[in-house]
Amino acid sequence: MGVGVTGTGSSTNTNEASATAATAITALITTATVFAAPVHALPPPGSKGVSTGEAGAGMLITANSTVPSTTCPSARLLAMGNWLRSPRVRLNKLRVFWVAVPVLVGPLFNSALDSQTSAGKLVVLVFLWIAWGIGLVGVLTPRPAGLTALRIIAPALLVVAIVSAASCPAPADWKIIIGLIGALAVVGLITDPTFARTAVNGVAYGDESRYPLRTPPGLFFGPVPLARAVVVIGLVSGPWALAANNYALAVVGFVVGIPLALGAARILHTLSRRWLVLVPAGVVLVDSLTIADPVLMVRRHIRVVRKVPGTATVSAGTLDLRLGASWGTIRVELDGETDLVRTRRGKSKTLRPHSLVVAINGRRALLTDLPHRRITVG
Repeated sequence: MGVGVTGTGSSTNTNEASATAATAITALITTATVFAAPVHALPPPGSKGVSTGEAGAGMLITANSTVPSTTCPSARLLAMGNWLRSPRVRLNKLRVFWVAVPVLVGPLFNSALDSQTSAGKLVVLVFLWIAWGIGLVGVLTPRPAGLTALRIIAPALLVVAIVSAASCPAPADWKIIIGLIGALAVVGLITDPTFARTAVNGVAYGDESRYPLRTPPGLFFGPVPLARAVVVIGLVSGPWALAANNYALAVVGFVVGIPLALGAARILHTLSRRWLVLVPAGVVLVDSLTIADPVLMVRRHIRVVRKVPGTATVSAGTLDLRLGASWGTIRVELDGETDLVRTRRGKSKTLRPHSLVVAINGRRALLTDLPHRRITVG
């Protein structure tokens, strides 16, 4: 749409006002992002970005992209929006939301606990604060143990928020709406593959990159939620029964519940320690659910690593280690056979496949990283 001769002055003012508003919005977003992220994690305006390659992140900041500095306002806003969706900023969103959990969900819990006895309310509040503190350590210093803890705590937080909302007398109370939105946001950010990749690389050694293997659907929709419930109930039942003066149940909770909770947590932790590792010597597969020991595939024996559809048929001589997962499927093809010990239902068997199929988080990042390690990508 053009600007007429008679309306040049007013149109110019309008354009200047629009540009000023856009600049203000850009400055506000930049300030919020810098506040949310560590200084060392954010490149300065106009500098080169960092290649993300994260599946699901949309390859938003590449090695050739720059943080907006002098482009037009609309282009700056678009580039800044892409930056805000980058993996590093997505991780910082989780940190900000987790720090704000007491403010978002706390009023809802307090309203639901008003009808409880002082001892019962104290037990619940102590456990909630302990869980929040463990989660805070987990999001600030991501490690596999913190990943396991947050995968237990975040869904439990959502369940408690739903139960608290159902017990509140006012169904449309603002505390319920904010509390449920906050709990849902935290669960969504915890399940983001970006956090899982950051956590498993928190214990990486030297020049290696770790890519988590995807959780088998058969476990994710069945045993995993049950194990999480066992952990929470096992830890809380003893103190809760003791606060209610039910000493028999308290003894059962302490003697039986806590060992069961620790055992279930140990099983869940195995899911956070399944990964494909790029090392200087080649590629290492670590998966205690499918193989007895880690397997090193030496770089010179790797013919190609291919991205394959999750529904593709597995050819003869190829070992499928996905356990039902399909998203993020890759096939590592070798120039010969490799020896590994397959574990399945408590039984071990030595196999010699010439290629392996696995499903990982961050497939796009893996395929981007492989050429830098002199491994061919098909």
